[in-house]
Parts: sequence; C-alpha cells; structure tokens
Amino acid sequence: MHNKQNFHKIELMHFEVCGITAFHALSLILIATTVTTDELIFIQIVWRHGDRAPIFTYPTDTHQEEAWPYGWGELTQLGMMQQFALGRLIRQRYIEEDYNFLSQNYKPKELYIRSTDVNRTLISAMANLAGMYPTGISGKDYPECKQWPSHWTPIPIHTIDNEEDFVGNVFSRCPRADQLTAIIRCSKHYRDVADENKEFFDYVSKKSGMKVNLANVHTINDIHYAETMHNLSQPSWITDDVSKKLRNLSMITNEFIYGISEPYLPELIKLRGGSLLKLFLENINQKKECLSDPENPSCSWILQRKYFALSAVLFHEAFHHQYSAITRFTKGCPSDSDFCPLNLFLKRSKNFLPKNIKQECLSKDEMNRSIYKLCDTEKSKRFPYSQSMITYH
Repeated sequence: MHNKQNFHKIELMHFEVCGITAFHALSLILIATTVTTDELIFIQIVWRHGDRAPIFTYPTDTHQEEAWPYGWGELTQLGMMQQFALGRLIRQRYIEEDYNFLSQNYKPKELYIRSTDVNRTLISAMANLAGMYPTGISGKDYPECKQWPSHWTPIPIHTIDNEEDFVGNVFSRCPRADQLTAIIRCSKHYRDVADENKEFFDYVSKKSGMKVNLANVHTINDIHYAETMHNLSQPSWITDDVSKKLRNLSMITNEFIYGISEPYLPELIKLRGGSLLKLFLENINQKKECLSDPENPSCSWILQRKYFALSAVLFHEAFHHQYSAITRFTKGCPSDSDFCPLNLFLKRSKNFLPKNIKQECLSKDEMNRSIYKLCDTEKSKRFPYSQSMITYH
C-alpha cells in the first residue's frame, strides 16, 4: 500500500491563539496522495516562545528588573498561558476534532520535541505539551500518587548547547554572517534609512539615556511592547506616533538582519535559517523513503514518528488568523494553492541549504579588505561595522 502513495504535498500552516500576537507557530506537514484521498503522514512545527520579560531596559526606564518576577528575559505567566493555549489548539487540530492523527495520550515513539537551550523556550515547550496532553491516566502515564499534579504527563524535551545550535538559534556564532551583516550596514539603502531617521534616533537616545540607532532601535521597541503587554506605565515621550515608528523601524531592522531587504543576500539567509530548513527537509525525505521501503531496519524510528516540534526564539511576520495556510506566500510555491508539490519545495529551497554550516560560517579574509573599500570612512564612524547588531527575540 505504501508504494501506491505519492508523497508530493507540503502545507505550511500558521497558528495564532486568541488573537495574541506575542508568539506564533509555523507547521510544515507532509501529505501523501493516493488515488482516492489525501492522507496526513508527518507534522513538523516550530513555535516562538511565549511572552517574556525584556532582556534589559534603558537607563531612564522606571521599570527595572525588579518589576519582573523572574527577571530579565524569562518567560512570564502570560507566556506560559499562551503556550498552554497553543498546545490545546494543536491537540484540537491533530488529536481530536480535525485530523485525529496523534494518539490521545503521549506515546514516546510518536513525537520528538526539541528546544533551544534557553529558559524561556524550554519552559514554553513544557507549557505547550501540558496543553497538548492534559488527559494523562494515573498509573499508566504517570505514577499513581496523590501528590502528583493531576493528569500531568512528563515528556522529554531535547536540547544542545545554544552556541552550537544552528537549527534553533539563528544567531549562533557565525563570523561569515557577521561579515555579510557588515556589508548590509555599509550599503546605501541601510545608510539612507539611518540618515532619514537620524533626528528620531537622537530624540529617543536623549529620552532613553542610551545611544539608539538603526542597529538597536528594536531593543527599545521590545521593551515598550513587553511593558505594554503587562500594563506597565509608559513615559510621556513614547506617544502613539513614537510607538508606531519604533515598531516600523524594528521591522525594517529585522529585514536587514536576515538578509531579506536591500541588498538581498541569499547567503545570509542560508547561514541564519538554512540549518532549520535543511533538518525539516531531511526528516521529510527520510519519512518518504521509509514509507516506500518499510522493511528497511534503519527506518523503524521514523516510521513511527508523526510529530517533530521545535521551541525556539525565531521571528516571523504575523498573519492575523487563527488558522491560515501560508503556502502561497512562500516564494517558489504555487500562489493559488494551500499545498506545494514536494519536488517544487525542494527546488526552491536548494539555494538556502548549507552543506557544512560550521565550515560555511568561517570568515573570509578577503571580505575584510572589501568591506573597507565598500564603506565610506566618514559614515562608517557613525555606523561602525565592528559593532554587532543587537539581536534577540
């Protein structure tokens, strides 16, 4: 029966819970087509951590670290609740009403959960799984003990060192990516945006007590957003117009950081996000091949696996729907379909897949010389390429 299946469809799905845009999840699912029907056979999903405290704040902010119960950068109770709600949503879609694809209760061989080695992403994964599997059976899924939390099933979450995690941590140490970022910051488009907003940056710098420019304006926006989510008072200088401008400039900065603005740098996209894409595609190919050859001894684990999830600090743009297929927004996939043929998806992804990420992340000596030639000395003093962009999410 497996040989009659044509494994050729991929759907990319965006989830959003209760209109809360503090985190999102993106799933990539493999569907097998038979003569009569489509069959879901594999799910891969990546979600952003839930609401967190700011990583730090600016000097003049009245809300310092003591305003946050767990301290800088940690997941908040709201963030835990958001992830729990997302877990319930995933359960509804893939366990209960819609697909009835996964087992009602946790089965180790069905799923694999991975997280970056950061408190907020690890706890997000825990909260998500608590929402996904709330019906554990005493004496079967957990010990029959009165002190045990009701219906809670412990589920393993795997991780590796954050500096070596090119899959989940898009800002793992990568000197080559830093060189490409330097090129972006020396580009005419970047300089033009920085120059056009110099007066605004000077204003925010004066009010915040820290030097603000295009490279780090998103840190101010992040602080403002996090505090607003928790109804913390905001200074009078952050008017509605200032708030909107902080948000817009932060989005522009993110496009520069990921190489999707001008100049468009596919190599930077590959170094930042290619490892995640590569892992997803490797999983899909192995699943497809093993379904066609189920007697292969090396296939036993992937044949039983149905769900792979990654809890990370990734950023992507929001689409304001509870469920929304976003395949049509993926370059290289059909613009009029919720599905993308697997061969087409593989073809459009080819340029973004690293062969050896550690090797490709090594710096190129000639780049240092070319950067000097590219950058105008006077303007480089204002935006020195040696200063790394502050990046966190």
